[in-house]
Amino acid sequence: MLKEIMRSRRVYVGVATNALSSLGNFALSISLARVLQISELGEFAVAFALYTFCTGLVRAAACEPLLACAPQREMLNSGMQRSSFLSLAFGLLILAAGAALSMPYMMVLGASLHGLTIYDFSKTMNTASFNRKIPLVQEAAWFLVSAGAGCLVLIGAIGGVYGFLIWSVSGGMIGYVSVALQSLSMRPQWRNSQLGTGNAVAFGADYVIGSGANQVTFNLVGAIAGLAAVGSLRAGSTLLGPVSIVIGSARTLAIPYLTRGIAESAQVARSRTWVSAAVIAAVSLPLLAIIAFLPSGVGILLLGDNWSHASRVLPYLALEMAFISMTTIPFAGFRALLAGRMTVVIRSCLALLRVSVVVYAAVVGGIIAVAATMAAMSGLGAVVWWVGYFHQMRKTLGRVDAG
Repeated sequence: MLKEIMRSRRVYVGVATNALSSLGNFALSISLARVLQISELGEFAVAFALYTFCTGLVRAAACEPLLACAPQREMLNSGMQRSSFLSLAFGLLILAAGAALSMPYMMVLGASLHGLTIYDFSKTMNTASFNRKIPLVQEAAWFLVSAGAGCLVLIGAIGGVYGFLIWSVSGGMIGYVSVALQSLSMRPQWRNSQLGTGNAVAFGADYVIGSGANQVTFNLVGAIAGLAAVGSLRAGSTLLGPVSIVIGSARTLAIPYLTRGIAESAQVARSRTWVSAAVIAAVSLPLLAIIAFLPSGVGILLLGDNWSHASRVLPYLALEMAFISMTTIPFAGFRALLAGRMTVVIRSCLALLRVSVVVYAAVVGGIIAVAATMAAMSGLGAVVWWVGYFHQMRKTLGRVDAG
């Protein structure tokens, strides 16, 4: 199994693609984290969290049902149209909210979200199942623009919001060009095609419950402890951004990989599960250990004055990310098993507990307690996801074997 992973060109192209994605986002984020006041960094953090939430939700509802059923080329149009429909609605809502709250970062995101989501759909589907060269070209182009925007922000040629504008608009335009060259329809509609709607709704609901809980928690922490607290979390998360993207991309690659294993036998499915988990741990955990204990000189070089805010929470955020990396494979396994109902049940229970405990920590303990509690809840989540996945695997594959 390990040899199969190591020999797969798609894995290496996926790693290169996500390395470029990480570097591009990191270039912009680190520039903003270095030059912005902590309160404005908090505004950027809210906008970026909304970007992550919306693109992730569309990926869950439009991409992951496709990946779990070994998609054919003709099925891409249905997924693309669903992505277009959802992202257009979300973009209009965010644009209106940003205007009402006088938050320019949100307004920029709302205006460009449709294109950014189109970009993400093309990247996700081609990385996992189709033309692996397309996302590599996309990311190379966006990296160059993002790095240029980050440099302009660093030297003071443009303000932070204009750097964010360049990053978001360029990503959207690259997405439009890429999808047009693939002759995919961007008409915003939700058609009942061979994809069906049940898994899309279940996967999307699961994502809303999980990431929605994180978003609610994030906003409540900001309301209780102030935008400076959110800025501290964002500054620390900036340093972990590359690892976060690698983990998210690993899940995209793992879904079709585990799906093929499940189609063969229970033994092959379990073997692929453990090998995949070992590969992710070997890649992510050493990086997280280095970041968690980053020397102050390096931290100041990267984040400037905001290092003093980020350094207090960074070890806890790195520990949280380590636990999140451990949930990547069981979560992908639930997708491969098409176990939408069980996923929603687990996610709902964990989400309710997470919001309650983390918000309580913000009230009684401040930002350090928040970061430590987030790590603890992610550790609990890792245990629950693994136990639930093996239970679901025995249930599903046992039923298949019996049939």
